[in-house]
Amino acid sequence: MSVFAILLGALVGHVAITVTTLNVLYGQGGIPRPILKLARVLHDAWMLLGTPWLAWLCWQSGVMTTGNWFALPPIFVAYLACCTLSGWFAVPAALLARWLRRLPQAQLSNHGHSIDIAARLGRPPIGDGPHPVMVRWPWNEQFQLEILERTYRLPRVPTVWDGLSILHISDLHFTGTVGFDYFEQVIEEANRLDCDLVAVTGDLIDRPACHEWVPNLLGRLRSRFGKYAILGNHDSWRDHDRIRRDLSSVGYRLLSGRWEVIEVKGHPMVVAGTEAPWIGRLPDMLAAPVDAFRLLLSHTPDNAPWASRVGFDLMLAGHNHGGQVRLPIVGPIFMPSRYGCKFDMGAFQIGPTLVHVSRGVSGKHPYRFGCKPEITKIILRAN
Repeated sequence: MSVFAILLGALVGHVAITVTTLNVLYGQGGIPRPILKLARVLHDAWMLLGTPWLAWLCWQSGVMTTGNWFALPPIFVAYLACCTLSGWFAVPAALLARWLRRLPQAQLSNHGHSIDIAARLGRPPIGDGPHPVMVRWPWNEQFQLEILERTYRLPRVPTVWDGLSILHISDLHFTGTVGFDYFEQVIEEANRLDCDLVAVTGDLIDRPACHEWVPNLLGRLRSRFGKYAILGNHDSWRDHDRIRRDLSSVGYRLLSGRWEVIEVKGHPMVVAGTEAPWIGRLPDMLAAPVDAFRLLLSHTPDNAPWASRVGFDLMLAGHNHGGQVRLPIVGPIFMPSRYGCKFDMGAFQIGPTLVHVSRGVSGKHPYRFGCKPEITKIILRAN
């Protein structure tokens, strides 16, 4: 392998290791927010400035002409060796796995359409929140709402439930930058889906001035058999007790580390929720009915292996936003998960558990490229 090929692999690997480190860190609970912010700054600096610096260091040391990598300090040789292995082997393997990923057999159909909310309103719905420049960047798909309908056949769906529908909506991230009128259109479209259950999987508030948006918007959602919600990591940094009160005041059942049984068309359904690892804990499922259909709301899809072990049939999650920016061929870059980009968006089969990961409705940083916001109607079919 030539010196230039080794250097190219090392620089690709350097970026991959840097991004993966931040992804894993953001997927952890219990880390104070100031430390996460500092980690993000260091990440950006090390990736954007460290990458050309490493290339310059190799050039200045004479490595590019002599091929003698040991002209560099040993610590840099060790780091570049790890980066090279990552760039030439780990990164291609991860990309290949993503390209070859198959949809779960449980998925019967997947269709939808997009609505240009800015065109419908006659103007971009931009408010007075932070990052106003970002929302105006070119090729931003933030206002291109995708309305999806996905149908799944799951083993424990009773015959009488055939066609039962769940609205999955996640990651609204109220900041004020994406305006109130945008979210009004989102709620209007969600109600047009006419779902039996509503499931909200967290990250509602990013700015205290938007607390009133929670009851004023989410209170408009309609369902036949109940509205359920959990909070996310961004909510944990705000007044999450107030968010719970506001949701409860408009008819939501909050499922933080607990479960309950509801009757749907004469059959029991166990509905559980967790905000772990940021708030509370995983629900104790030992006393839950073993034969009933089990639905889990989890902000992060990282809880999927646990959900599989305790026998959930369907798990709804968000948090990862599909990456928000998805580059051609490469796909998403930033993914706040312990599993990197494994659970980026869409459906995954983990043992007996079907996991649905929403791209979310908005984001603290209101820019999307190749990754439209979504709301999803999930339809269950019986065997």
